Amino acid sequence: MLPEWAERVERMLKLAEPLTFANGARVLAPGHEIGAYETLAERLDQKPFDAMVEASKASLPPSAEVPNAEYEVDALGPEATIEQFTPLDLRVARVVACEAVEGSKKLLRLTLDLGPLGSRNVFSGIARSYAPESLVDKHVVVFANLKPRKMRFGVSEGMVLASGADDDAITVLELDPKSSRPGERIS
Repeated sequence: MLPEWAERVERMLKLAEPLTFANGARVLAPGHEIGAYETLAERLDQKPFDAMVEASKASLPPSAEVPNAEYEVDALGPEATIEQFTPLDLRVARVVACEAVEGSKKLLRLTLDLGPLGSRNVFSGIARSYAPESLVDKHVVVFANLKPRKMRFGVSEGMVLASGADDDAITVLELDPKSSRPGERIS
């Protein structure tokens, strides 16, 4: 393609010798006659390419793996229906207080404000990834209707959603406090 463009430029500029890297920066002499313009390239229409990409997606199996992934994750669980998801009541919660749990290296005790729904006490195994004070006033996602669980340190009344490969690399799912209010349902 580029050699063909070079030949067109040679014709347009009426050059006496072939265009090369060595002479490509040479200035044309004053009064040099220039030939008729030739189009080097035309803009491609994006629509046919988008259509090909969409058409190729249909031929991929639904569980196609991402090639060259730099890490591994657990396989997807079995398919679920929306009806199976409905019983889970995920809510926005504001962290009112957070403290380390005496006698545990993993747990933090979070006091969560769920707005009109009241407050909850939740224990979360995120102490190796978060300093307690760093979570105060954050808006997080809480599994609000999880059956309370009696623990050695007290009763946990929900579960804060988080992800991470190990205890030292956990990220709590945070929401923007400007656009989320404590107690709002997440769907």
